[in-house]
Amino acid sequence: MDVHSLWLSLPDSTDHTATHEAARRHLEGWLTPHRVGDALTMIAELVHHVQSNGDSGELILSRHDDTLLIEVVARSPASARTPADGGPLRMRSARPHTWGSHPTADGVVVWVQMPVDSP
Repeated sequence: MDVHSLWLSLPDSTDHTATHEAARRHLEGWLTPHRVGDALTMIAELVHHVQSNGDSGELILSRHDDTLLIEVVARSPASARTPADGGPLRMRSARPHTWGSHPTADGVVVWVQMPVDSP
């Protein structure tokens, strides 16, 4: 299994320019340009969801062979809504992906998993 990961801290602010650019640069080596756009949209939604609850956290990007896993770790149980509950994913891509959330000791992890088209 070939695994690559990137961990980024999310500041307690609404300016995510640096986070967005770091994620974009990292994803460009893993994905086709169209998939980079899809992934950045999903990242923006997950990060917005965490920030709308006033949480800080981490963004974790992991590529496992032909799958990209995007996780946002929030430090508040208030973020623990799943997409089925009206949670973070307003965008419904025609591209296949799965999503969900699970609690942690001090918050929640909200995640999206999507297939990878290699560049």
